[in-house]
Amino acid sequence: MAIRRANDIDAIRRRRLGWFCWCCVLSLKFHGSKEFITLRSLQFRTRPGANRPRCLLERRQKSLGSLPSVSVQIVTYNRTCLVLEALQQIEAQDYAGEIEVLVLDDSPHSSLRAVEGFANTSRHRVVYHFLEKRLTIGAKRNLAVSLSLADLVCTWDDDDIYTEDRVRLQVEFLLEHPRCKCAMMERRYFFWSSYGVLRSCRDELQLFPLENTLCFWRSWFQARSFDAGNLNEGLGLLRGAQGVKHPGRLGILSIPAEDLPFVYVKHEGSMTGSQILPQPAEDPVNVRQQGVGLGGWPLLPLARAFLMDRFPALPASSWCAKGLGTVRKLLCEEIKQDIKQLRALSDRAQVASYIRQLGMESAPRFTTEGLLGWIDAMQQKLRMGFVDEKERLNSAWSCASAMAQIAKEWMGQPLCVCA
Repeated sequence: MAIRRANDIDAIRRRRLGWFCWCCVLSLKFHGSKEFITLRSLQFRTRPGANRPRCLLERRQKSLGSLPSVSVQIVTYNRTCLVLEALQQIEAQDYAGEIEVLVLDDSPHSSLRAVEGFANTSRHRVVYHFLEKRLTIGAKRNLAVSLSLADLVCTWDDDDIYTEDRVRLQVEFLLEHPRCKCAMMERRYFFWSSYGVLRSCRDELQLFPLENTLCFWRSWFQARSFDAGNLNEGLGLLRGAQGVKHPGRLGILSIPAEDLPFVYVKHEGSMTGSQILPQPAEDPVNVRQQGVGLGGWPLLPLARAFLMDRFPALPASSWCAKGLGTVRKLLCEEIKQDIKQLRALSDRAQVASYIRQLGMESAPRFTTEGLLGWIDAMQQKLRMGFVDEKERLNSAWSCASAMAQIAKEWMGQPLCVCA
């Protein structure tokens, strides 16, 4: 756990530059079985395994495959509860490499005790910076990057809900595409928590860097910065000495929502406001008016992520857990309406396409009514959630097999799943 207080950005940067000079005045103290290093008001918990023999550390490093270190950064103001829930989401990430969690807070009052209580049991290194001077969101993001030594930086908003594999998939994307220097996520699924509304919307700003979805190489960021504002600060990444450039030319690529979905939450405290967007042309309601086969099912990738258990299991009383529960129920209602429309069309090809979009490569060899029963069974599974936290649907195939068994019991159809 690391704490820093500063009156302005320059003061923090001076401390940052003098980091190695301060190391000579470090003093050691022991607290229980954990080792701490203290520098005046700064406190750092050493990484797990720091007191092990060097050969074991080298062996551990080799076993990790030299994965790049990631600094997951949260900039916040006056909402301690959301910060703690964001920390819980980060704790659930399945990335095998080293993760540093950096929280930059310029609230009227420090959240040190709350964050410190979480950090004491976290498997990641949590660094909390409390600023006495109010800064813009863009200025805080720039400062957060300058305070990190990690290979990669992952921006994380405390009021959005991400899947457990977000960090891993973004890092894999960067490693698999050397031309890509900054991987962002498509912002498609909007949830208005105050109104209980869920929609799939094509974001007009999707071509631009969405600051709450980025994962980039820190070395790439040295030549650029976020805009020093409170809205759309990611546009600053496109500006340079020769003007504004297209994101693709700068190595900024987007991961489709089908592969890496997340829930963008709109509430009263959102910088972009909580007003519900106009009904988009691809919204499920309008799609049904046009015919299911003509418009597609824009919310199915999100439903598939829920069925694959990709979102974290959070405490039931938490704000994010309640939001996920509401989103889950709304998805169930959408699927129920889709079943009615598919039954009215009585087109097996449409039903089979629907099943494939739910995450199965090929539809079971059922009649049309049997397939509809299979979809209904999936909807019931989605509504109930997973009773056992250890229950994991490791693949779409295992999910299909389980649902085919339920469909057999309900519809009396033969249990046969295509390979």
